[in-house]
Order: sequence, then C-alpha cells, then structure tokens
Amino acid sequence: MGQSTKEDVARILGAPTDIIFNNKELDPLNVFAYEYIYRLEKTTGFTIIILTLTNSDTKRDHVLVFFDANGIVTGVGARFQAEDAEYDLPFGD
Repeated sequence: MGQSTKEDVARILGAPTDIIFNNKELDPLNVFAYEYIYRLEKTTGFTIIILTLTNSDTKRDHVLVFFDANGIVTGVGARFQAEDAEYDLPFGD
C-alpha cells in the first residue's frame, strides 16, 4: 500500500514511448524503466519565388520512471523543456 506500480504509471501517464529492459535476453519480462517523450517543434518559413528560408526549434519533455524487479516504482527522472520552443525569424540569430 502506498507504492506505485507499472500499472499505476501506465494508467496515469498512458502508454510509454519506449520500454527499457534490465536484461531483455535473460528475462524479457523484467522491465527496468518506462520512457515518456513529448516533442514540440515550432517552425517559421518565408518564401519569395524560388528562395525559401526556414527556422525550426525543437524541444522535448523527457520522463523516465524506474522499477524494481517486482514492478514497483523506485525513482523518477524528468526534464521539461518543450514549452521553451520558440518561433524565430528564418534569417539571423
């Protein structure tokens, strides 16, 4: 009681982007971590007849949820940068 499981994480965050296994060859059911990635890309473009200038900024939110051999959450790591993606002019800095 009071411990989060793989099922709890999947129910709250949805299906993971990737599943990381501790040793997939020896124990394919031993999940080590769920990885969640949200990617935001903002692109600006400018076209004059045959010349196109573009600028793109991509940022990601990245969450790793780690589990023990019993499927209980042992740690969470996160980095949130997606909202920092910016539109910018396609020329210059």
